[in-house]
Amino acid sequence: MAWRELPQDDADALRGFIREYPSSPLSERAFTRLQELGEADSVLPPTAQRGLESSADTHQALLVRPTGLVAVATLDLSPVELQAQSTTPTWSPRLELGLGSNLAGSGQLGLTLGTGVQRGWLGGVTRFRLSPDQSTWQAGLHLERPGPQSWAPYSELLGARRMGDPLLTPWAVGGAAGVVHRWRPEISAQLGAEAWSGGLLGLQASLRYSF
Repeated sequence: MAWRELPQDDADALRGFIREYPSSPLSERAFTRLQELGEADSVLPPTAQRGLESSADTHQALLVRPTGLVAVATLDLSPVELQAQSTTPTWSPRLELGLGSNLAGSGQLGLTLGTGVQRGWLGGVTRFRLSPDQSTWQAGLHLERPGPQSWAPYSELLGARRMGDPLLTPWAVGGAAGVVHRWRPEISAQLGAEAWSGGLLGLQASLRYSF
């Protein structure tokens, strides 16, 4: 008799299924049903009966085994706003070495030594330019576009103290504009044009090393 056709309340039919199919996993279910009906005695020979009872009891214990304690945490699935990392730039000092026109007058080129600091767009610069018959000290603001680009524009607002050329006033204000070419983060070149009070023009070119 097939298991699906087996009457679940007929003890004789259940015992007959077990005896006909003692090794079938369904025999354990039939035996468990006989235990529920109180008719599970002497279904099989003693040794086989004990084996079937042990197997049925083991599987039943697994089915009713209580689950262990499970830690439960509440997850917040709402979008989390990431805290932006600080990108505030720090002051970066640099040195300059170059050549420049000496604010008209004699019109000679002069050796330029300078220092500066930069923080993002904003910076400061001071230079000393020396030619055979004139020396000039410059100081002012330096604005330069930051970033990884190889080329960047810059501009400067400067004041100057002139010494040694009687054709020029000792003090002047002016500005400069040009481009910076960055070979490496610490090494760059600067090329620009200067315009000063009184309508005087000049050029500057320098190599820069940033720390």
